[in-house]
Amino acid sequence: MVRHLYKGTRSLSSLAVEKYMAHKDMKAQLTDPTLIESLINEQADLNNDWYEIENYQMKTKVIETRDDGLQVYTINDQESNQKIIYYLHGGGWTFQPTEFHWRFLERLAQKTNSKVIVPLYPKHPNYNFEESYGKILPHFEAVMDTVNNSEDVTVMGDSSGGNMALGLAHHLCENKLAQPKQYILISACVDMHLDHPYIRYFEDKDKMLSVENDQILTEKWANGEPLTNPYLSPLYGNFEDVAPIHHFIGTYDVLYPDSIKFDKKLTKNNIPIDTYVYPEMQHVFPILPVLEARHARKKMYELIIKDEE
Repeated sequence: MVRHLYKGTRSLSSLAVEKYMAHKDMKAQLTDPTLIESLINEQADLNNDWYEIENYQMKTKVIETRDDGLQVYTINDQESNQKIIYYLHGGGWTFQPTEFHWRFLERLAQKTNSKVIVPLYPKHPNYNFEESYGKILPHFEAVMDTVNNSEDVTVMGDSSGGNMALGLAHHLCENKLAQPKQYILISACVDMHLDHPYIRYFEDKDKMLSVENDQILTEKWANGEPLTNPYLSPLYGNFEDVAPIHHFIGTYDVLYPDSIKFDKKLTKNNIPIDTYVYPEMQHVFPILPVLEARHARKKMYELIIKDEE
């Protein structure tokens, strides 16, 4: 357990973004069950179509491929010996990547000179977690087969994508498969129960997520499977011999208390995890236009670029 506490003064940009979220009442819009169901049904139609990047113009080379029904975007594919970032994006297991994701991912590729692979995994309500992992797991293993050294691969994910990155880690550990260099998580969901005794306190601070909304999404994604399944709640997973885990999260995030619980459990079992805590930061803040995100991203770049000694 190494917890890195950011000690900088809170930026005006983070206050402005939080104020904007509150003004738009984003959270309230997503706590109305009727509205949520409407959004999910609308997304079902959208997810049936092939996705196109909108509202953001990539300056870096981007390749789109479709393999066995899995749409994949690859950013900055230049050399066979490039480092690879395998990125599982967030969106409540329902929504496609946002403009903020693509901006973050392009910057990530440029700053580390890495090839960034972004699989658009099958999402609910059209698919459940088993069907989605049925595409992601063999795809990741195929990516690993293309590299000479697994240390050249970093797995990343934010929010629900961070949850899946840990599900992937569990799969590799359970099956004694080659590990990547590391896992870098952003505001990962580690326990779908969302019943931590302190969760309501942090929910009041979070301007994006609510417990009720998340539970609606997780129930549909789980498709009747117990939430103790490690592919749903990595807190219950097997992480023996896992590669180092680095988790970036803010304290104004409904998922924060469970992230500390996860850190404590892994540490107790001598499993390598570093948790980077940013006071008063919102959910997935590293991909948002706030000053503190620069600090977090710089650390991520260093982790990716650094070679093992």
